[in-house]
Amino acid sequence: MKFLNKIWSHSYVITLVVLCLIPVMWFIGKGDVLITGLDTNFPLDPSVWFARRFFVWNGINNAGIDFSSSTAGLFFHFIQVIPSLLGFTLKYVEIFSMIFWFSAITLSSYFLSRIITPNNKISQLIIVIIYSLNTYLFNTWENVKVSNLSLVAVLPLFISIIYSWKNNLLSTKKALIYLSLASVLSTGAGINPAYFAVIILIIVLLSLILKSFKIGAVSILILVGINSFWIIPLANFLFSFQNGIISDLGYTNWLQSLSENTSIINVARLQGAWDWYALNPSGLPQYLPYAANYLYSLPFVLFSFAVPLMSLLSFVFMRSRDNSINKKKEVWYLYFGILTILGIFFGAGSHSPTGTIYLFLAKHLLFFSFFRSPWYIFTPILIVSYACLSGLLYERLSELLSKTRIYILLKILGVGFIVCYGLYSYPLITGKIFRPDSDGFYIKFPSYVDEAKAYLTTSSSDFRIISYPDDQLESFVWGYKGTESILSLFSNKETVTPSFNVSSKVFQSLQNRFYDQIKRGEYESAISVLNFLNVDEIFYKNDTSTLAPKISDRINELVDSKTFGEWTFMKIKKQIDGKIFVADKIYKTQGDNDDFVYLTSFLRPKSIIVNSQDSQVMASGILERALFILKADNISPNEPNQ
Repeated sequence: MKFLNKIWSHSYVITLVVLCLIPVMWFIGKGDVLITGLDTNFPLDPSVWFARRFFVWNGINNAGIDFSSSTAGLFFHFIQVIPSLLGFTLKYVEIFSMIFWFSAITLSSYFLSRIITPNNKISQLIIVIIYSLNTYLFNTWENVKVSNLSLVAVLPLFISIIYSWKNNLLSTKKALIYLSLASVLSTGAGINPAYFAVIILIIVLLSLILKSFKIGAVSILILVGINSFWIIPLANFLFSFQNGIISDLGYTNWLQSLSENTSIINVARLQGAWDWYALNPSGLPQYLPYAANYLYSLPFVLFSFAVPLMSLLSFVFMRSRDNSINKKKEVWYLYFGILTILGIFFGAGSHSPTGTIYLFLAKHLLFFSFFRSPWYIFTPILIVSYACLSGLLYERLSELLSKTRIYILLKILGVGFIVCYGLYSYPLITGKIFRPDSDGFYIKFPSYVDEAKAYLTTSSSDFRIISYPDDQLESFVWGYKGTESILSLFSNKETVTPSFNVSSKVFQSLQNRFYDQIKRGEYESAISVLNFLNVDEIFYKNDTSTLAPKISDRINELVDSKTFGEWTFMKIKKQIDGKIFVADKIYKTQGDNDDFVYLTSFLRPKSIIVNSQDSQVMASGILERALFILKADNISPNEPNQ
């Protein structure tokens, strides 16, 4: 009996610890696997990915792309590289990383709950449970999205620190230290700058309500200063090239499609994720089996209105019997009330009835096009509002009923709500968000992946590797799926691979030319194109789900092969020119450079192509104006072809 009493007395701390350790449950009984999503794949060499974040240019895939905002992942991958360097296996590296971020979200909301409802533990747990186990986080954890996790982890922290500093609950010295730590934790949000902008929004709004402009300015200065390592390169990239739209960063604008089901009711219930509403011919969710409960099961449908209703009721009960409002609480009702309105309005995106305003802002407001996925970007401010308003409601009811006979019933209802919310969010707790019955999440990598890693590590070649088959989405029969070459997960070897985002149309045309010829069995012609891509090796994946034809043994006359399991690396026997060389031939075109792509098989080695309409080919236009050229300001359009 004493043991049970001891457990009950520590139930509050035990609940927080269990919440922080939820990621451990995702791996129980799954064996030696990694959780790797489609959008964000787990690195097979954390050191490689961590080191890559020190550079603002990523030259690994398809001749390179601006990497300014992606350097924001430095701290996120630092958390992974620590246990990796200590010798832990990749599985435990991933578990450590997930526990860190789940704990960050849980403890961040706990700190805020202690400030908002300092004397009511059940109220505090309500805030923590709603914030750390809500349906929005299903997709965030499913793909382990760095920007989303960083944003959700730091919102309560910045609110707590600024409020505490303003009300002398923190000294200036401690506030500055905590703001610095929170700013470091926030760096991952910069991978998508729109998420970072949301952090600035909540700081500015709270500073205005508290009428503490100095604290707000200092907070933003620290936040921006610590994040300047990615902000400055990104700003330089955008303004130097007079960009301002998301396509300049390789993003796709899917505002309309993502807003198709973000009605005000769905957003208010935190059910705006697009993949919940993708149904098969039978009317059941096509991608997410668990979504059927939230769409059709009456208990789940009814409970989805519980938190929005509690948040609304908190305003009804905020006044005392004498119709006054606690001055310390007044600021929270105002702040979270505004955040609720903003969260629902912006989260709905282009969906009616407020979509017209959102589309107007996207069209006319500079850089607003970054907010291309409004549900994912703005819902965190709605979640923090819901969690805190629900906690305030329970605290207020406790004050009103504390001297009545039904106070014990209120406690039972509070604990019951916490349990029910946990059951309501069962996919996140049990790991069903990762869809273990389908490919692409719980992955056991075959041994030949490590063998290929060792081979590439010892390779001394400075040339690129081109992958085949040519599917833009790599889908292996053993489960792994990804939008970039799997080689990039563990190697800095430069690769040429089909991609949804290729910076140069000419480069992409050359790729397509190679793939067309290799599929037709025109191997010699295909290999001749590789000279213009600086490729001397073909990465042939024989374990993918693809419609592309296989490469026949006839290619062996042209290549030397090394096979590791189902993977073969085919080294071109023919000498390939380096990235920098003295040209023997220069071919000029006055039209579209794409016209020359189909002639590359017939061009001699050490040939370059320039567009003679340009008096000078500048470095910033290399990929779009020419195939291989540094500078051609001495070439006259009237000179004969050499």
